[in-house]
Amino acid sequence: MEIAWAAARAARPPRMAWRRYAIAASLVLVAGASTLMWRQRGASRDETLRGAESPVTLVAPLGEIAGDQKARFTWRRVGQAEVYTIVVVDTAGTELFAAETRDTALALPDSVHLAPGQSYLWWVQARRTDQSTVTAVTQRVFVRPR
Repeated sequence: MEIAWAAARAARPPRMAWRRYAIAASLVLVAGASTLMWRQRGASRDETLRGAESPVTLVAPLGEIAGDQKARFTWRRVGQAEVYTIVVVDTAGTELFAAETRDTALALPDSVHLAPGQSYLWWVQARRTDQSTVTAVTQRVFVRPR
């Protein structure tokens, strides 16, 4: 009788096996649904700019300029831009120059000097006709010693 009982138990699948599969399947479904919801939620948000992407493309100067060179800042036109604001600061954050222009280029006035051997940061903000603004990714420029 014990042999018959053991044979019957061996032929019948364990009762807990289906529960393990059900739990595993549930976890897969939860993970998949969470990923889908996370992606959809991220897509509905405003686009966040990261890396080199920028609504305002700065053209020059980028990287380094010669110490005896007059700094001329240029950027690409932004659609529906009414006015541009350019800001130049030193690495401590002290504003050296700020101005508004309707053009996409601006030279520093004679009263503003960039010291050789120093780095500066600059950016441009465009104000559109609907009064919204977009700002360039800040660029660093190093003034080489003469």
